[in-house]
Amino acid sequence: MRLRHLIRGHAAAAGDRLTPATLATLATEQPRTPRSVATVATVAGYSQPDTWPSLMRGATVDGVQLDTAASLLESLVAAGAIDAALRLGWDVRELIGLQRFRPYDHPLRAGLIFRLRPDDVVQDVSRAGCIIAYGNVRHIWRRRPLDASIMLPWDLAAWLAERGNHAA
Repeated sequence: MRLRHLIRGHAAAAGDRLTPATLATLATEQPRTPRSVATVATVAGYSQPDTWPSLMRGATVDGVQLDTAASLLESLVAAGAIDAALRLGWDVRELIGLQRFRPYDHPLRAGLIFRLRPDDVVQDVSRAGCIIAYGNVRHIWRRRPLDASIMLPWDLAAWLAERGNHAA
């Protein structure tokens, strides 16, 4: 199969040859996929990111520093990184989600906010991920497929309280 046909979603045409210039052009073009209904609904469902820090501060999950995470979230909202991520189709849980089981804020499973430290700056948000900067160091944080066990912090606190474990 030819790359152009793979990119555009067509079957390979017999005898279709790509020149290096055509191949390079196709590789740099932005995909032309419209937003799905699910993406639009996710963004619309949590359209006020400026209220999320107060919701996080109101929740308690054992072993998770939600006050620190809420402060980091406020700085990301003020910098416009959260709005940029939502416009690019990120799910809210990719930004502030917690794992349903211990460790709730596991850095490879929880949302971006739980990967940050207080001095970190989020730069260059894209569909694939973002760049986390601290001092002279740049770290690429890549999005991963969203696990079904990822919940919003306030939903996790309520779920744990229902079950009677690990939430105050």
